[in-house]
Amino acid sequence: LLLFLQESQSTDNGARSGSRGGGCYWLKGTTYSDIGTLAWMITLSDGLHNFIDGLAIGASFTASVFQGISTSVAILCEEFPHELGDFVILLNAGMSIQQALFFNFLSACCCYLGMGFGILAGNSFSPNWIFALAGGMFLYIALADMVS
Repeated sequence: LLLFLQESQSTDNGARSGSRGGGCYWLKGTTYSDIGTLAWMITLSDGLHNFIDGLAIGASFTASVFQGISTSVAILCEEFPHELGDFVILLNAGMSIQQALFFNFLSACCCYLGMGFGILAGNSFSPNWIFALAGGMFLYIALADMVS
């Protein structure tokens, strides 16, 4: 349930904080212009990553129910520490706790969008193409994390 309140401004050692007029109560915190660019990059790239996860899950369920469940469990085990790390990065980039939770949740919802496309694409042609795309993405992420 989103509660809309009137604008409230507070200062924290001269830094701009508070919500915008008529903004959502749960998104109070740092103004969006004061949040670092890294937070927006993390949010967008995590949305793309979750979309690819959803593609893999959707295509797996078109292949077989067992394969879909095993893919879902594997992605769940990978996503928990990944999302926790993203949450900490968003906090360090200047977001409030509510903002970081909201934008992390918003990027996680891209998985559902990807799952819908994965089911449609898996029914239209071989899901092996989607598995190749998702596997390449997983390898890229793992190798990039090892290098940096």
